[in-house]
Amino acid sequence: PRLVAFRVLSEVAAGKTPEDSLASHSLLMSPRDSGLASALVYETLRHQSYLDWLMKSRLTTGRAAPELTVVLRLGLAQLLFFDRLGDHAVVSETVALAKAVLPGRQGLVNAVLPGLLPARGAGLPWPPAPPPRARPPRPPPSSSPPPPGRPSPAGPGRALGTRRG
Repeated sequence: PRLVAFRVLSEVAAGKTPEDSLASHSLLMSPRDSGLASALVYETLRHQSYLDWLMKSRLTTGRAAPELTVVLRLGLAQLLFFDRLGDHAVVSETVALAKAVLPGRQGLVNAVLPGLLPARGAGLPWPPAPPPRARPPRPPPSSSPPPPGRPSPAGPGRALGTRRG
């Protein structure tokens, strides 16, 4: 199911719809495996931006290859959103997937995914929350007159700070 989910997510990244890709890859799978593959695909897609943020917080190197990104998203989604899958089994299966589709990169996957497990066991917020968005500062109010051609906020034909007589 994980290899099928990887292939479907890779095809979705290339522009294919998840439904079409799942239909073509699920033909030879049992209903149970097909259901797991579908759940993996849709849960990964649903939380993709969050998974990308979390992945970037764990990787210190530059940009990851697209295939590596898909493998890591898939593994992180399983760790975070699939309670019935054991953590160590998820790491093991994701490393095996990386070994099959990205020979030589399984060590990176094995370094990133287990790094999340101590946070879960230490009573830290789980899943980790993204940092709060900072609001841009508001510019101070301007006391200068509006540019030519723009009406004054005080009304047409009136300047700020003037009174009608």
